[in-house]
Amino acid sequence: SSPMGQVSAPVAFHADVDSPSGDGLRSVVSDPIETLTAQEFWALLAADLRGRRCGHRGGDGEGLLVAEGDQLYEWFLFPELDEAECYCYGADPSLSRLESRGTVKAHGNPFRLEFWNLVYGQRESGEKLKGVMTRILRTMRSTADCSLNVDSPGGSGLKCVLSDPIMDSVWSPETFWGQTKEVIKRKALRVLPDGGILQKADPPLDAVSTSQEAYTKHVFNDALREIVSYTFRDLELSEKTLETVRHLRIHARPYRLEMWLASADKRQAGEAERREVLRLLGPVLEQAKLLPARPNDVANTAELSSLYDEVTAFRKEMSQALSALHEGAGALE
Repeated sequence: SSPMGQVSAPVAFHADVDSPSGDGLRSVVSDPIETLTAQEFWALLAADLRGRRCGHRGGDGEGLLVAEGDQLYEWFLFPELDEAECYCYGADPSLSRLESRGTVKAHGNPFRLEFWNLVYGQRESGEKLKGVMTRILRTMRSTADCSLNVDSPGGSGLKCVLSDPIMDSVWSPETFWGQTKEVIKRKALRVLPDGGILQKADPPLDAVSTSQEAYTKHVFNDALREIVSYTFRDLELSEKTLETVRHLRIHARPYRLEMWLASADKRQAGEAERREVLRLLGPVLEQAKLLPARPNDVANTAELSSLYDEVTAFRKEMSQALSALHEGAGALE
């Protein structure tokens, strides 16, 4: 009997292993699958998804919308590429917030399945960021208030933390922009070749331990008066350790501050993904057991050709017998 909380599966999957495509990335990968071929797998998956389809997204309507527990997935199948993608919208029936994109890939010789998730970064404009902005406003000697989760003044339809118009600051927008750049430059670990400023980041407010190093690269956009701050977990600033991207923009008319934060997209292939792929593909792999058992292909070919020979010989006999009958009938006349 399987341990508590484990799905007993017709095929075992392993979390956090090297991708069979040899690209150095990590994936969830199945044991070799002998009960069916890749072609049969795609056919069964398509049939399973069509049978459980719970609606259309409108638009091109290509995707198959399927509920998996309380999660909604939109599937796109590309069997000719040996690949499928499923977009997870969480439990939100309006499908307005895309949470992740799962990829299922089939590999041959031996046939195995690979799965990983790209978890999309979420935009944040809440309490934590409001606290940061309030501190900045007080540094500016302003008593202006700020609001969380409001529409960005740029008309993008995205949310941000936005201050009320600043009437009482000791600095004009230009001076504040200049001052902020100076302060950041003074604390710099070094200036990067592209003009970005690198500094050691303060641990996040919710960090459990402060041992986790983090480095922030600040990029100044003078035209927009915007500072974009990229926080990484390593000094190489490699893309896979990018944690968050924070924007601070200074508007001049009216004089206001705008901030938002976005977490970075992340590829994931851990235990949660292993369980997810079992939920998503388990029913299909279960059905494979119901397929008529296939003799192995070599024997299969030999069997077929001997069967073919038999049929040919039988046909020959039949046609000889028929022509003999005709001849006999002719003689009787």
